[in-house]
Amino acid sequence: MTYERLKQYFDRINYRKGTEQTIQTLTLLQIRHSLTFPFENLNPFLDIPVLLDTDTLFSKMIVDHRGGYCYEHNLFFLSVLKKMKFDSRGLSGRVLESGREQPRRTHMLIITTLNEKPYISDVGFGSAAPCMPLLLDTDIVHQTPFGQYRFIYEGDGYILESGFNGKWRPLYYFDLQEQFHEDFEVGNWFTSTNVKAKFKNDLMVSIKTEKCRYTLDNTTLTSYKRDGNKETMVLVSKEEIRAVLNNIFKLKLNNLPGLDIKLQELIERNIQPHNSGKV
Repeated sequence: MTYERLKQYFDRINYRKGTEQTIQTLTLLQIRHSLTFPFENLNPFLDIPVLLDTDTLFSKMIVDHRGGYCYEHNLFFLSVLKKMKFDSRGLSGRVLESGREQPRRTHMLIITTLNEKPYISDVGFGSAAPCMPLLLDTDIVHQTPFGQYRFIYEGDGYILESGFNGKWRPLYYFDLQEQFHEDFEVGNWFTSTNVKAKFKNDLMVSIKTEKCRYTLDNTTLTSYKRDGNKETMVLVSKEEIRAVLNNIFKLKLNNLPGLDIKLQELIERNIQPHNSGKV
């Protein structure tokens, strides 16, 4: 990460504040990142390699106006924080999927120490990712614009839970052992190439906006309002999916060979008779 690229990143996320190592700086950076870059798995979905080197991530997210999944988002965000001299490092998590007794370490998150206090940042957990850093304190319920979060201490690590209207859902388990780029490459390789992985077989896109968060799960588009209400629409053509990817998730769809074929397969696999809405 060079200073010139850091400036381009600031321009891309519309960040106009300073570079001091403060919780205010970290919070605003995470908010602006979350409102700019979508979570998306188009590369593994289209059998395009997911590369984690800084040059590729910069080109994909800044130049090509794309997003990515956890390893891409959080490794890029970590490179930004390190260039800004934050005391930040990568951690690994186990996504708590229902039905799996021992989840694999296939998630990445970031811990940053400020004034001797640890904060967790995660810009790569899809629509459930917190939009601001969370102080790692099990006595706090964190209030954010998109719901509540809390940490539960368990064993030698922590579980991050999200809550809404008094209902809590575990997201992932993690410990504080530092992980390195080589560790993330292993998890990324498995996640992006395993033929049974959801990232290979289903289209998953999400983004937060000032008013709500949007998710696209194959052909189902859902908008979650801050007041808890949600609206759902089923897309019935590859043209509708393309329009949503362009207009809602702000994705450029250049240089994506096989996209229309895969979108048509999604339609044929998922669609049921519904009334389509305009996007």
